[in-house]
This record gives sequence, structure tokens and C-alpha cells, in this order.
Amino acid sequence: MKKTFITMAFTLLTGAAILFAGCTKVVEGCNDSTATNYNSKATKDNGSCMYAGTLLFWCNANNGIITVNINGNIGFINMYYPTYNPDFGAAGCASFTLSPGTYNYTASNTTGSNWSGSITISKNTLQKLLLY
Repeated sequence: MKKTFITMAFTLLTGAAILFAGCTKVVEGCNDSTATNYNSKATKDNGSCMYAGTLLFWCNANNGIITVNINGNIGFINMYYPTYNPDFGAAGCASFTLSPGTYNYTASNTTGSNWSGSITISKNTLQKLLLY
């Protein structure tokens, strides 16, 4: 009787282990590593991926402090680069990370200079805009 019980218990446990061994928990989310909301644990893409582009405003002449407004986001240019094009993340530049789309911008300084225009941001791009 004891041997039969042990054999039955072993058989049941082995069967359960085989049955559940192939099962994995499905984790829905964004599984595109280029998206801003990438989830490395996602096993099933649920269409929630979001993308962005980076835009850098810079200046090559001393125009004082320039306030840049792009769709309500404010940044400041307080350095200038007269001899070279600055890298992304450079000090003194106004940098924005935005979803893909077309945006209007305005910029002005305390001496009365004004700039305005529109720019189209594409997903996963780095763009620079020189104000001169």
C-alpha cells in the first residue's frame, strides 16, 4: 500500500511538472528596444510602443540668453559655438525630446531678436537647429 501511494504521488507530480514545464507567463508591453517605453520583460507586443526624436537648438554667435519655446516646452541657449557644431547634450544648448510630428517654435532674447518656424520630428532621430 505504501509503495503504491508513493508510486501514484510520483506519477502525479511528474505529470504536473511535464504539463506546466512548457507554460510561460505572457507579459504584454512594448518589445521594440528602440521605443521610449521599451519593456525588456515583454513577451508579447501590445501595440503600446512610443517613439521620440531629439531636437537641439544652438547658436554660433553671442546673442545673449535665448529662450526657446516649442509647443509649451521651454529651453534656454546660454552658450554659443562659433567654430563648430555642438554634440547632442552639449552645455548651453536647448534640447527637447518630442514625439514624432510637426511642431511650431519661437525663440527670443533680451535684445529683441526673434526666431520662429516649424520643424518635423521623426521617430528615433537626432536633429539640430541653428539659430543665427
